[in-house]
Amino acid sequence: MFGECVDMFLDKLKPLADGRTQVPMKKHIHNAALDVISKVAFSSDFTSEWKGRSLMAQTDSGVESLVEITFRGIMKQITEPFFQYLHPFEAKGYRKAVRALRTIGKECIVKRIKALDSGEEVPIDILTHILKVACQETTANTLSFAVILVHQHPEVLERLLAEIDEVLGSRTSVTAEDLEKLKYTEQTMTAVACRMPQYFDDPDTFKPARFDPENKRPSPFVYFPFGVGHRACIGRHFAMMEAKLVLSRLLQTFHVALPSDYKICVVEHTTRQPYDNIMCTLQPRMK
Repeated sequence: MFGECVDMFLDKLKPLADGRTQVPMKKHIHNAALDVISKVAFSSDFTSEWKGRSLMAQTDSGVESLVEITFRGIMKQITEPFFQYLHPFEAKGYRKAVRALRTIGKECIVKRIKALDSGEEVPIDILTHILKVACQETTANTLSFAVILVHQHPEVLERLLAEIDEVLGSRTSVTAEDLEKLKYTEQTMTAVACRMPQYFDDPDTFKPARFDPENKRPSPFVYFPFGVGHRACIGRHFAMMEAKLVLSRLLQTFHVALPSDYKICVVEHTTRQPYDNIMCTLQPRMK
């Protein structure tokens, strides 16, 4: 399922890979992450199954946009306690998005519970086991930052490409064994969120090598993006597998070019993410 979703993601980018078209990379990455979680967790395809439904027409948004709108509304409510009274029309739009997502989730859950109760054969996915959605937003944001940082650090990109070429070659089918071998790719994803001056030398410099197992690493209680102990995120392995697969296949397939003067601007909508859509150009890397 991971592979199918990544193939869909790359297929959508291929017609845009002419070296001139401006591609909103963050938007495409977020859509890809939503496709992954909908297929793996729900054995469903939110993008196609809900497209054109009356619920979508009422909100004038796709599922991926509903998630973004909902997070924005949550952040507004946190930072502006009286927001819904001062801006009632904008608040109404956020409430519509929340209702739409709840309807989608409820329909998926009710449908699966009925299937389980009736003894029907059901997919062995996350919903079957725990009936809970994994975190799409954070994985997509980490990937978005990774695309920017990798292409702002040519030495990191060069080493990543060397590893990807060595492990995958020209193969587009990625196995679990391949993902295990993508060590530097994992270090790169881990380094994206590393910004702790009290524990890391030069914390604002992007250094994936600092997470090389051969180097001295800090205590796991110093840097824990997925938490630690009994309450550690149950989706941490899922998220890292997804991130490594998407990044490796993206770099295997395309040359990504960002403007030379591009600067990272961060915005917080419950989660931290790039302010803009990461407009870039693509060119095919493999024939």
